[in-house]
Amino acid sequence: MSLRKKILIINLSLFAFAGALMSADTTNMGSLPEPLTLDDALSYALKHNPQLRIVKEELKEKKGLLVQSTSGFLPSIVASGKGNEVQRDTQANSGFPSQGGSIGAPI
Repeated sequence: MSLRKKILIINLSLFAFAGALMSADTTNMGSLPEPLTLDDALSYALKHNPQLRIVKEELKEKKGLLVQSTSGFLPSIVASGKGNEVQRDTQANSGFPSQGGSIGAPI
C-alpha cells in the first residue's frame, strides 16, 4: 500500500473517530480502553464509522449484482430421466424380462 493511501486512511479514520466521539453519549463509551492508543483509535473508528458501513453494504450489493449479471455466461447442467418397471415372467421361467402382466403366485 502506498504512503499516500496510508495517510488517507489514517486521516479518514481519525476524522471518523473524532466525529464519533463528539456525537457519542459518554455513558456508552465503557468499551474504549484508557489511554487510547493509535491502533485502538483506528480500530474503533473503522468499526463505528456509519459511512464505512454504508459503503460496505453497497459493496456487498454490487458484488451480488456482478454475480447475478455474469451467471448467464456460466455453463449450466440440466438432467432429466424416465424409467419403466420391468418384471420377470416367473410362470414361463424363461428368464427374459416381460413388460406388463400381473404379479402373483401360481395357483
